[in-house]
Amino acid sequence: LTGHPDRSRVGFVHGGDKETFGLVILEAMACAVPVVGIAAGGIGELVDETVGMPVPRSDPKLLALAIAALFERDLQVLGRRCRERVEAGYNWDRALHTLLDNYRRVTGDALPVKGMKLRAAG
Repeated sequence: LTGHPDRSRVGFVHGGDKETFGLVILEAMACAVPVVGIAAGGIGELVDETVGMPVPRSDPKLLALAIAALFERDLQVLGRRCRERVEAGYNWDRALHTLLDNYRRVTGDALPVKGMKLRAAG
């Protein structure tokens, strides 16, 4: 996490470019924290201009510019979009249905997913 001197403005910075999924990015976004991340691997699929600042490649100067640019934006709006994206696309109910749909597609079986009231526990 990086913060602005007024302490009410916080962003999450991930400088890695080998992340396969980006769970830590989703966790930050679920906390309504905008993200700066390298547009590679899983991070490249999660971070765009609507939720933070994607950095085109792993370069310290570009990362520093993106961090500075993030704090020029409305972090409350970005944070709200982060939370909305996580709630819409990465909740357990959706993950369960997606997993079952993938199994059905791979096996050719008609798993009774559509119309069922499946809820993930927890």
